[in-house]
Amino acid sequence: MPNQSPIWYVGQAGVVTDDRHVFSVAEVDRQHTLLAMNRLTGQIDWTAPIAAPLFDSWSTPAIDTINTTVIVAAGTELAAFDTATGARIWTTSLARPVVNASPAITHDLGPADRVFITDYDGFGSAAKLYCSNIDPRDPNLNPFDPGDIVWAANIGQSTGNTPAYLNGVVYTASAGTGLAPNGQLFAFRADATAFPHAPPPPLWTFTNPKLAGFWGGVSVRMIGAQTNVYVASYSFSGNLDSGNLVKVDAATGDLIWSVDANRSASIPVPLDDGRIVLAGGIMGFGSVPSVELFTDLGTSARLKWNSAIDTWIDANNNGLMEVGEFLLVGGWTTQPVATESNQILVGAIPTSGFLFDPNTDLYALDAARRPSDPQFVLDVYSGAGSSPAVTKNAIYTVGQDGLHAFDFTPACYADCDTSTGQGTLDIFDFLCFQSAFVTQNAYACDCDTSTGPSLCDIFDFLCFQGHFVEGCP
Repeated sequence: MPNQSPIWYVGQAGVVTDDRHVFSVAEVDRQHTLLAMNRLTGQIDWTAPIAAPLFDSWSTPAIDTINTTVIVAAGTELAAFDTATGARIWTTSLARPVVNASPAITHDLGPADRVFITDYDGFGSAAKLYCSNIDPRDPNLNPFDPGDIVWAANIGQSTGNTPAYLNGVVYTASAGTGLAPNGQLFAFRADATAFPHAPPPPLWTFTNPKLAGFWGGVSVRMIGAQTNVYVASYSFSGNLDSGNLVKVDAATGDLIWSVDANRSASIPVPLDDGRIVLAGGIMGFGSVPSVELFTDLGTSARLKWNSAIDTWIDANNNGLMEVGEFLLVGGWTTQPVATESNQILVGAIPTSGFLFDPNTDLYALDAARRPSDPQFVLDVYSGAGSSPAVTKNAIYTVGQDGLHAFDFTPACYADCDTSTGQGTLDIFDFLCFQSAFVTQNAYACDCDTSTGPSLCDIFDFLCFQGHFVEGCP
């Protein structure tokens, strides 16, 4: 859908999809609006007015699949709309506006599912995490109407702190408490109900060991019996390692590891093999945009690569990382998406003009290769790239020209050699892998990570053989 008058999309906001629609936030005839686009045709099926986002807030809608509503946080409102018709189902008024935070929804609490959102207090200590009901009232099991606030807990200084939910617990971060810039993490029982005159106490609270606040969302991931929470910090000074990425035990709130990282308000993306993708950085103030990949070593972590550092060529020998000297991808407001085929889909933030304009480019990156590898960039499209939504066969993202839809064919790991055509597997792919193995290329060494990342051994050969037998999608 073109970004033509009278439709203007919120530049950094993400989009979400169900089986029929792509939902996005835009300004239509000077009215902020939730748009429902037909996934097949790109036509607008319905629109619904919403409150005006504060400070160009890039809050992304969330879909409640059980109650078939799409929930939007804008201004001081949290509102639910019928996904088929756009009818407003309920509205909740919050004490403060929402800025850059998106709703998190539960679907496993029986007749008492909830939606969580944080509001904004960028300079004080009064921000809250809200728990609101989304299911029909049940006198015995759920004595709340849809949209009712069940409880609200203070979290301190906050903006952009999108919550995460897993197995009965909701996790959220904050930038600290007033003048104390150490970010904090909180865990609350999602099924808690309001105490007589106070919110439920947190299960635990964690404080960042680095003097930097958490200005973005958190991710939670269960691997085996262990559940961990990941969050990155934003520092307003310093270089490409001024922030940090932390991994916290979700059961206890204990720090497992902290590793220096580029400043970020993006949500970390844990991959199936334990690696973590993070977009961060801003052009200037000691930083540049980048995508980083971290290797989780259990009780510690290390930076595997930074896309800017790994591709930098100091063309004018002035010691400064300047536009045109490195792969310009990622950024502190950009949300990467990882696919099942080991691709990273991520945009590039604008380096000129208005800070919160839409991303300028959409990249598909090969997570099995280093940025310096000529095959690291699988594809790139100029004119789109803001926090994409991905289905099995399509990508949806906002760009300078509006909302874009792309056909999506997942990359094939075993297709090492593409000289005979992408998706074609033959002996040349084996020879290509063998060459990568001999030269200790990350593509070959990271196929199997059970014996350690970047270690080329027989298990990587067996891993490649397994991918070859599976074939290409």
